[in-house]
Amino acid sequence: METLQYSYKQLTDRVSKFLGTYGSSGPSGTDLTDAQDMVKSGYMTFLTAYDWTFRRRYATLTTESGRYVYEMPEDFGGLRTPFHFSEESGYPPVRETSEGVLMEYRGYGENNSYPENFAIRAGHYSPETGQVYETMFWPTPNSDHVLYYSYYMMPPMMGNDDDVPMGGQEHSECILRFCLAAAEQEQDESQGVQSKEIGNHLQRSIAMDKLKEPRNVGRIKNMSAFEVARGSYRINDITGFTD
Repeated sequence: METLQYSYKQLTDRVSKFLGTYGSSGPSGTDLTDAQDMVKSGYMTFLTAYDWTFRRRYATLTTESGRYVYEMPEDFGGLRTPFHFSEESGYPPVRETSEGVLMEYRGYGENNSYPENFAIRAGHYSPETGQVYETMFWPTPNSDHVLYYSYYMMPPMMGNDDDVPMGGQEHSECILRFCLAAAEQEQDESQGVQSKEIGNHLQRSIAMDKLKEPRNVGRIKNMSAFEVARGSYRINDITGFTD
């Protein structure tokens, strides 16, 4: 079924036409590679231009007794909300800190308990698999604890003609403008008409994305002194409004 969403090939063709390298039957050789590079650049800029709902992923991590380092998902693009236990567990939220602070804690001696602190760090990297990220916990978990968190996912880069960008067709025109702006800046080494067009398209995309935000963000309940002290805010059945 035909949609209004641009495919990778359509975006590449539009960039090539903008650059004047389309020819009689589409770009080829270096011209094709250049146009594809500009599409990838524009697409990446679009993905990181806003807190898009479609990049949010909610996940769990189950600890193991005696293990304090865990790999994050392959598509991990940054933590959005920190690790926390379920409210029923009775444990306080896990506090985020730096790798250096956690290593300093570990230098004081071995301590096994429920996780109280965590840090995200860059892990293994290879040209084939890319950068892996890890999370460290302190104290070292003493059991199987289920932790909840959310993160920003980074999609695989488009490579096949029929591949489509993340986000859906409502953002397709905005993505195209980012790709054309990347081509414009590469060609002219300055911002021009296409770069100035981005603002209006981005605002429209943001407005459409906000429609996908939840209208209910929790429950209202009385908080115990312990919950107040530990910062457990389950303020509930609150309806959110957007401008």
